[in-house]
Amino acid sequence: MNQGDVFSTPEEAVRQLAAELRELRELLREVSAKLSRIETRAKRTFPSAFPPAQKRALSEGSPPGVETPSISPDEALRIYDEVVVMARNAKREEAERRLASMAVADLVLVVKEIGLSIGKSKPSSKLLIAKILGRAKESVMLSQHTTRGESTDAPPDPPLTTRSTDR
Repeated sequence: MNQGDVFSTPEEAVRQLAAELRELRELLREVSAKLSRIETRAKRTFPSAFPPAQKRALSEGSPPGVETPSISPDEALRIYDEVVVMARNAKREEAERRLASMAVADLVLVVKEIGLSIGKSKPSSKLLIAKILGRAKESVMLSQHTTRGESTDAPPDPPLTTRSTDR
């Protein structure tokens, strides 16, 4: 069919649209590359006209959009320990309520202190609470695990010895 044909099928129209998008994307790449080259040459020629860019002032390690926490890292670990105790005593709802009463910035600090990644730039409190409770559940499960030597009445295996051959 002709490009100007009004009666093209939907498939042909989509193919034509995709081709135009590819063409535009390539043009934008070329323009961007040329712009970068011109800017680099201008910066080399007139360095005083291009002062160094100001770095954004973010609090250390905090994602953008999250306010500063109101608790210290030690308090965050203490809160996590409380949540683990609640989880161990089958008080999951109480642990959820405890965490839900905290601000997002405080939850972010708890998540960081227990060694988990935050993920998104603006994490939700629901996601952070789920991460903290998941780590607390892991902690409870690991503390309930007993080693093989403690669980059996058999004496421990004798230490391995190596034979030395004297010749």
